[in-house]
Amino acid sequence: MKLVVDTNIIFSGILSPKGTISDLLLNSENGFNFYSPTFILEELENHKNKLLKISGYSPIELVYQKQILQKKINLIDLQTIKKLLYTKQ
Repeated sequence: MKLVVDTNIIFSGILSPKGTISDLLLNSENGFNFYSPTFILEELENHKNKLLKISGYSPIELVYQKQILQKKINLIDLQTIKKLLYTKQ
């Protein structure tokens, strides 16, 4: 099953690495394919200080948590999709 993941899901996975959402993202090898637009990377960077404050992670720990989750999510460039759609018409 293909599922679109928004920034709030990523935040939850980062802030609760042993929680249900993180478990679903990290351990759903055969059941789900996760997709998200590339701009979530920008949103995560924009909210880095808030994530650090809430989580209590060091900057290195936050990067590590983000990388673990990002490996499980297929990033989609929305600009590329728009170009493909407009060239087909």
